[in-house]
Amino acid sequence: MDGCAEEIFSSYYDNNIMICGGVNSGKTTILRDICRLSGNLRKTALIDERNEISCLCKGVPQRSIGAMTDVISNISRSEGIVSAIRTLSPEVIVCDEIASVDDSEAIINGIGCGVKFIVTAHGNCFTELMKRKEIIKLKDSGLMDIIVFLKGASAPGKIREVVRL
Repeated sequence: MDGCAEEIFSSYYDNNIMICGGVNSGKTTILRDICRLSGNLRKTALIDERNEISCLCKGVPQRSIGAMTDVISNISRSEGIVSAIRTLSPEVIVCDEIASVDDSEAIINGIGCGVKFIVTAHGNCFTELMKRKEIIKLKDSGLMDIIVFLKGASAPGKIREVVRL
């Protein structure tokens, strides 16, 4: 839904952001809108592993993802991140559902190349997130700036808490 990420985007525009919440909390919807906002202002790459954010059809996004957004889909997040950095020169990379240490390592390497990241991860609270190796690796790198926790399925897309790392 266009406009649902305005608060997050305007407050944390130039930060590395992780958006977290449980199932049906609005993570993907918020991420899509942040991608649209970012992609209308700066060169953005969307790593859309399962094609659920851009909904490409014959190479054309069916969702509003920003005029300057390039999409890489149907490959793993980690491979997509590396490919985007090597070939697209993005200022920002957006990707959904960080789920492996390979994803975290690709993000850390990308940030080291000067790219900002906006990602999502499953987790209702900080304690829950810290049970996941890939999230611990990102946190311990010191490179992620903000974790935004969403309220949950009862209030999809609404912010419950913002944690500065």
